[in-house]
Formats: sequence, C-alpha cells, structure tokens
Amino acid sequence: MSLVAVDEELLVKLNINVTALRIMRVLRLFRLVKTSASLRSLLKTLLMSMPNIFNTAFLLVLIYFTFAIAGLSLFGNVEGEEFLDDHVNFKVFYHGFMTCVRCSTGESWNGIMHEIFYGAGLIAVIFFSVFQLLAFFIFMNVFIAVIGESFDDNQQTEDENDILALKKKDIKSFQNTWAKYNPMGELYMRTDRLSDFLRELPPPLGYQGIRIEE
Repeated sequence: MSLVAVDEELLVKLNINVTALRIMRVLRLFRLVKTSASLRSLLKTLLMSMPNIFNTAFLLVLIYFTFAIAGLSLFGNVEGEEFLDDHVNFKVFYHGFMTCVRCSTGESWNGIMHEIFYGAGLIAVIFFSVFQLLAFFIFMNVFIAVIGESFDDNQQTEDENDILALKKKDIKSFQNTWAKYNPMGELYMRTDRLSDFLRELPPPLGYQGIRIEE
C-alpha cells in the first residue's frame, strides 16, 4: 500500500488503476480471523468440506452434461422470441450447458420451459421439472448438508480437544499429589485411598474444592 501512497503519479503513467490497488486494503479485514475463534472455525469448516464439495460439484456437472446432451436432441430445432435467443438455446452444446446452469439458479427457468413447450410439447415440462428437481432442489441442499456436516464434525473435534487438552500445571499437580500419596514412587495405589487422592487433586483431573455430594 506504500507504493500507492509514495509513487501514485508513476502508477498513473504506467496506466495502472490506482483505485483498484486501494481496494486491496479491504484484505486487511482478514486479520480479524486471527482474533476471532468463530471465524477460524468457519474457515476450517470450509477447508474440511472442500473434498466433499468437489465430489458433489462433479456430480452436478455430470447432470448438466447429461441434460445438455438430451436438450440438444429434444429441443435443438426449437426457436424462441422472448427467453430463447442466441445465448439461451439448445442448438449447440455450449449454449445448452450454460442454459442448464442458468436454469439451476432459478433465473427465468419457467419462462424458458414455457417457450420451449410451445415448440416441443409436453416433453419440455417433464425435462425441466426433472432437471429442477435434481439440480436445484436436491443438489443445492446437498451442498448445504455437506458444509453443515463438516461444521458439526469440526465442532465435535474442537470439543474433544478441549476436553483432552491438559496444561503442564495440571500434569505437575498430578505428579505432586501422587508423590504425596506414594512417597516411595510406587506406580499403583490402594483403592481405599483413591477417593482421598481425587479430593486433594485439583481439577480437571481431580475435584479439589468441588462438593460432588451435591
């Protein structure tokens, strides 16, 4: 950012958009990730779910490919006026594929369906109804479910780490209390002394100062 501040005239002469470089200052907001445990958890969840997201995305692309090929066979000769144009049609594979992508977002898919219906008949309604059911209602929810499952797994892992995480002072307290009850360095203890040992051992390994009878 100092480059923008010190040599702005040089950047203008080099035909470099200074405003675009200034916008990069927004990246400083990512520093908040270091100070927020919630943001770190969300980013970790996103990284953990990436393999499953890629697998689901591959299946979704396969559905786009299948329906684009079917659209070429069924609606390749259909002409339109309002919704079908040079970019939205099934005359070539690329346009058919991108039409499927557009329909999966919900943008004017019913208008495209009705316009094709006038030229191809009832098969257009069946085609788009099945496609919307698979691509929009099922797979979009699968993406959400994958991310949600990864978030639950991440939270469960963090909870387990919190439970199992012991500090040095906890281990030291255990050693000192054990040495008090076993001055000769025995590696075992009589069961009748275990309750007294746990009462004197500080948390989290023991319950010193905690009235467990309540």
